[in-house]
Amino acid sequence: MKRTMLVLALASLVVAIPFPVAYAAQAVNPSAGVLPKAVQPVSRLQASLMGVMKAGKKMDYKDRFGKLLPVVNSVFDFPFIARMVLGPDWQKIDKLQQRRFIDLLGRLSASSYAKQFDSYSSGEKFTFKGLRSVGGTHFAQYVFEVGNGQAVHFDYEMLEKGGRWRIANVIVDGVSDLALKRGQYRQLFAKRGYTGLVAWIKREIAENAHKSM
Repeated sequence: MKRTMLVLALASLVVAIPFPVAYAAQAVNPSAGVLPKAVQPVSRLQASLMGVMKAGKKMDYKDRFGKLLPVVNSVFDFPFIARMVLGPDWQKIDKLQQRRFIDLLGRLSASSYAKQFDSYSSGEKFTFKGLRSVGGTHFAQYVFEVGNGQAVHFDYEMLEKGGRWRIANVIVDGVSDLALKRGQYRQLFAKRGYTGLVAWIKREIAENAHKSM
């Protein structure tokens, strides 16, 4: 399955900028029965992913994208992610360009999920393992069972602003998505500028749609 191959590929990457996850003792027991507020955005995302997976052929790519886009825009902190991946280059673009870049990150995320989570195999599921803190940063820990006895560990870095929790980063078996994007996007910005980076992201979105047809 495409999704399983992607998840396992992410888990096996050995690339650029490592994001060490060394947890402190403080933790939330998942057996308590009630998910902590910090974890609820992850639960919403995963419920949506399972929904489109189980819908199977009843939903095409366009349906899945339309279903997932408002969810990812709600649960991910794309303004924070945008600033982190561009770093100093963030200040080189104007407010309108910043808003467009944030919007593109959401569309890229939704398109990637819509492409990969297109069907369901019996037994596939996310399991909450706990909420741990490292120096005030909270990580929601999950395991995704992909079949054949294989499982992938996800750590969702959660940020709270004004009482609202959102996902700031996803770490797959120790590989940080934020670190990957930071290295790739800054290199593209340096070589092609803002316009070139935006064009590259738009092509990625278009390819996700094309490969799902």
